[in-house]
Amino acid sequence: MQEVTIKQVLKEPITQRYMVLLESLDSLTVLPIPVGSDGARMIHKRLCGENTDERNLINSIGFLLKGLDDVNVDRVVIEDYVDGVFTAKLYLNVEGVEKDIDCRPSDAIRFSLKMDVPLYVSERIVTGKTGSRKLCFQKEC
Repeated sequence: MQEVTIKQVLKEPITQRYMVLLESLDSLTVLPIPVGSDGARMIHKRLCGENTDERNLINSIGFLLKGLDDVNVDRVVIEDYVDGVFTAKLYLNVEGVEKDIDCRPSDAIRFSLKMDVPLYVSERIVTGKTGSRKLCFQKEC
Protein backbone atom coordinates (compact mmCIF):
# COMPACT_ATOMS: atom_id res chain seq x y z
CA MET A 1 0.00 0.00 0.00
CA GLN A 2 1.09 3.53 -0.67
CA GLU A 3 0.01 6.36 1.61
CA VAL A 4 -1.41 9.35 -0.25
CA THR A 5 -2.60 12.86 0.46
CA ILE A 6 -5.30 14.83 -1.24
CA LYS A 7 -3.53 17.16 -3.64
CA GLN A 8 -6.50 18.91 -5.22
CA VAL A 9 -10.19 18.81 -6.11
CA LEU A 10 -10.91 19.94 -9.65
CA LYS A 11 -13.53 20.01 -12.37
CA GLU A 12 -12.37 18.76 -15.76
CA PRO A 13 -12.96 21.49 -18.33
CA ILE A 14 -14.02 19.19 -21.20
CA THR A 15 -16.09 16.48 -19.50
CA GLN A 16 -17.23 18.63 -16.55
CA ARG A 17 -16.51 15.69 -14.20
CA TYR A 18 -15.16 16.33 -10.72
CA MET A 19 -11.88 14.66 -9.74
CA VAL A 20 -9.89 14.32 -6.56
CA LEU A 21 -6.17 14.05 -7.18
CA LEU A 22 -4.40 11.80 -4.70
CA GLU A 23 -0.62 12.21 -4.46
CA SER A 24 1.91 9.84 -2.93
CA LEU A 25 3.90 11.18 0.03
CA ASP A 26 7.05 11.22 -2.12
CA SER A 27 5.13 13.29 -4.73
CA LEU A 28 6.09 10.83 -7.49
CA THR A 29 2.61 9.39 -8.16
CA VAL A 30 -0.72 11.10 -8.77
CA LEU A 31 -4.03 9.22 -9.01
CA PRO A 32 -7.21 10.91 -10.28
CA ILE A 33 -10.41 9.64 -8.60
CA PRO A 34 -13.75 10.67 -10.13
CA VAL A 35 -16.30 11.92 -7.59
CA GLY A 36 -19.77 13.42 -7.71
CA SER A 37 -20.40 17.13 -7.30
CA ASP A 38 -21.58 16.80 -3.67
CA GLY A 39 -18.55 14.72 -2.70
CA ALA A 40 -16.23 17.18 -4.44
CA ARG A 41 -17.85 20.11 -2.64
CA MET A 42 -17.57 18.48 0.79
CA ILE A 43 -13.94 17.39 0.24
CA HIS A 44 -13.02 20.86 -1.00
CA LYS A 45 -14.69 22.54 1.98
CA ARG A 46 -12.83 20.28 4.40
CA LEU A 47 -9.49 20.94 2.67
CA CYS A 48 -10.13 24.69 2.90
CA GLY A 49 -10.71 24.36 6.64
CA GLU A 50 -14.41 25.06 6.49
CA ASN A 51 -16.77 23.43 8.96
CA THR A 52 -18.36 20.47 7.22
CA ASP A 53 -20.31 19.19 10.18
CA GLU A 54 -23.51 19.21 8.17
CA ARG A 55 -26.00 16.47 8.83
CA ASN A 56 -24.92 13.69 6.52
CA LEU A 57 -24.13 10.02 6.66
CA ILE A 58 -20.34 10.38 6.81
CA ASN A 59 -20.49 12.69 9.82
CA SER A 60 -23.11 10.52 11.52
CA ILE A 61 -21.00 7.39 11.11
CA GLY A 62 -17.91 9.26 12.32
CA PHE A 63 -19.66 10.44 15.48
CA LEU A 64 -21.04 6.95 16.05
CA LEU A 65 -17.64 5.26 15.73
CA LYS A 66 -15.94 7.84 17.96
CA GLY A 67 -18.52 7.09 20.64
CA LEU A 68 -18.02 3.31 20.66
CA ASP A 69 -15.59 1.66 23.06
CA ASP A 70 -13.01 -0.71 21.56
CA VAL A 71 -13.61 0.51 17.97
CA ASN A 72 -10.86 2.38 16.16
CA VAL A 73 -10.65 3.39 12.53
CA ASP A 74 -7.18 2.29 11.39
CA ARG A 75 -7.04 3.35 7.76
CA VAL A 76 -8.90 4.00 4.54
CA VAL A 77 -7.82 2.27 1.33
CA ILE A 78 -8.68 2.82 -2.32
CA GLU A 79 -8.58 -0.92 -3.02
CA ASP A 80 -9.11 -1.68 -6.68
CA TYR A 81 -10.25 -0.56 -10.11
CA VAL A 82 -12.59 -3.03 -11.80
CA ASP A 83 -14.54 -2.44 -15.00
CA GLY A 84 -14.01 1.32 -14.81
CA VAL A 85 -15.03 1.64 -11.15
CA PHE A 86 -12.82 2.31 -8.12
CA THR A 87 -13.59 0.45 -4.90
CA ALA A 88 -12.61 1.43 -1.37
CA LYS A 89 -12.73 0.11 2.19
CA LEU A 90 -12.65 1.46 5.70
CA TYR A 91 -10.58 -0.70 8.04
CA LEU A 92 -11.71 -0.84 11.66
CA ASN A 93 -10.19 -2.48 14.71
CA VAL A 94 -13.09 -3.86 16.74
CA GLU A 95 -11.98 -5.31 20.09
CA GLY A 96 -8.64 -6.31 18.55
CA VAL A 97 -10.14 -7.85 15.39
CA GLU A 98 -9.75 -6.15 12.02
CA LYS A 99 -12.99 -5.57 10.12
CA ASP A 100 -13.50 -3.85 6.78
CA ILE A 101 -16.44 -1.97 5.32
CA ASP A 102 -16.94 -1.43 1.58
CA CYS A 103 -17.67 2.13 0.54
CA ARG A 104 -17.47 4.51 -2.39
CA PRO A 105 -14.05 6.12 -2.88
CA SER A 106 -15.49 9.62 -2.43
CA ASP A 107 -17.00 8.56 0.91
CA ALA A 108 -13.72 6.89 1.90
CA ILE A 109 -11.79 10.08 1.18
CA ARG A 110 -14.29 12.19 3.12
CA PHE A 111 -14.18 9.70 5.99
CA SER A 112 -10.36 9.82 6.15
CA LEU A 113 -10.59 13.62 6.43
CA LYS A 114 -13.38 13.50 9.02
CA MET A 115 -11.70 10.90 11.23
CA ASP A 116 -8.11 12.09 10.55
CA VAL A 117 -6.90 8.62 9.55
CA PRO A 118 -4.34 7.73 6.87
CA LEU A 119 -5.48 7.28 3.28
CA TYR A 120 -3.81 4.61 1.12
CA VAL A 121 -3.94 3.34 -2.44
CA SER A 122 -3.35 -0.39 -2.98
CA GLU A 123 -0.30 -1.57 -4.90
CA ARG A 124 -2.63 -3.15 -7.51
CA ILE A 125 -3.66 0.32 -8.58
CA VAL A 126 -0.22 1.92 -8.33
CA THR A 127 1.45 -0.85 -10.36
CA GLY A 128 -1.41 -1.15 -12.85
CA LYS A 129 -2.20 -4.80 -11.99
CA THR A 130 -5.92 -4.16 -11.90
CA GLY A 131 -6.66 -5.72 -15.27
CA SER A 132 -7.35 -2.21 -16.55
CA ARG A 133 -5.21 0.49 -18.06
CA LYS A 134 -2.53 2.12 -15.96
CA LEU A 135 -4.24 4.65 -13.72
CA CYS A 136 -1.49 6.51 -11.92
CA PHE A 137 0.73 9.14 -13.44
CA GLN A 138 4.33 8.47 -12.48
CA LYS A 139 6.49 11.58 -12.53
CA GLU A 140 9.74 11.07 -14.39
CA CYS A 141 12.98 11.84 -12.55
